Amino acid sequence: MVDDVKFKRETVIEANLVELKSTISKLEEEELLLKRHKGVLVASGRSLNEIVVNILRSYFGLDLKSEEAYIEDAIIYESSAIKFVVEIKGENGSLKREHIHQVDNHRERRNMDDSVMGC
Repeated sequence: MVDDVKFKRETVIEANLVELKSTISKLEEEELLLKRHKGVLVASGRSLNEIVVNILRSYFGLDLKSEEAYIEDAIIYESSAIKFVVEIKGENGSLKREHIHQVDNHRERRNMDDSVMGC
């Protein structure tokens, strides 16, 4: 059939289209990710936690676990050792002392010593 015959230029155009479609797809994914990350400005609760954990993983490359146990919001590991206990808060006002104490409570529940930092 006629479609089986390809001009050299046609082959070049097809290759360029494949490359451009791939680039467009990657850019659309990145745009969607950035739009989701803007949610950090207005989200609260579990939604805020998920966005912050995603940002910490994708932008900072942290080895981070966020479990559904709701004991702490996340734990940051380094070389398989726990380095930080993370408490994520979305507040309209100032950070409160009780928020800081939550990090200590998370350490106690997990039987961690004070060398595990909180943030």
